[in-house]
Amino acid sequence: MLILWPAAAMAAPCLGVFDAFIARFERDPDFQRQTTLYPLDFTFLDRTSEARPRTVKLALTRKAAAARDDLDFPNAAQQQSVPLLRAQKCGQPNACVVAFDQEGVDTHSIRFSFGLRRGCWRLVGIANIAQ
Repeated sequence: MLILWPAAAMAAPCLGVFDAFIARFERDPDFQRQTTLYPLDFTFLDRTSEARPRTVKLALTRKAAAARDDLDFPNAAQQQSVPLLRAQKCGQPNACVVAFDQEGVDTHSIRFSFGLRRGCWRLVGIANIAQ
């Protein structure tokens, strides 16, 4: 019997060590797309509808995420040119966050959340909490 698996499921690389995973994730946009878990949790501040910003939470499909321009993980050159301060914290063995804040500015802040799923690291959420 021949079993066929979807190409996307077979193509997703598996790196179980976070430091190796994040090094590749940071430099390889194709790897980023392959290792993003959908629906992707996305949180942002909406300043358009009210006097006070409100937090909006969405579950983005692959198509919806591709249509946005505020979800890109900054590569090393972008981090230096802005400049962005980068902080990485793995508080649990199966969850890590990489945060970027613009140096000298309190209003730019984006957090990328990663989870260990079946032994492989995946991007599971983004919080763009810039004010």
